[in-house]
Amino acid sequence: MKRWFNFARSKLDTIGLRFHYLRVGNTESILDALKALTLDSEVEWDLIEIESFNRLKLPTTFSEFSASIINLGIDDENVKEVRKQFWENYIWVTEDDPIPLALIIPDSNEPGSLTKSQVIESLSLVRLNDRPFEIFEFNDDTSTQLMQWLLRLTAW
Repeated sequence: MKRWFNFARSKLDTIGLRFHYLRVGNTESILDALKALTLDSEVEWDLIEIESFNRLKLPTTFSEFSASIINLGIDDENVKEVRKQFWENYIWVTEDDPIPLALIIPDSNEPGSLTKSQVIESLSLVRLNDRPFEIFEFNDDTSTQLMQWLLRLTAW
């Protein structure tokens, strides 16, 4: 798998790619792993780390980004609060510049975690029809899967 990814990555044009990485809540960052995967390319990363979407100060425009990655600390206890903040402070604010969105959620095997389908339902992601999105569960291979998805999207 790693050989295939390296082959595919070398065939895609990564010049000018810029990704917005947003870490929300108590969750482990995978930004270092993503930077390591794109070390030989000209990919830029813009990092924001916040406790909740209420503290989010977004750039004035998202048109300069190729995609947005949200590493989201979501669980049974905070799902209602996260849904409200996600729509009010992120989706509605970025609706003029709808770029592809990748959500990284905690591994569903962890206590109190939600599955992908629960996150889709809980965050009302079926209503999100203005941009492509994908959900990745946090595991050892998340950064590779995420980069494959991002590079496929930006190649189109």
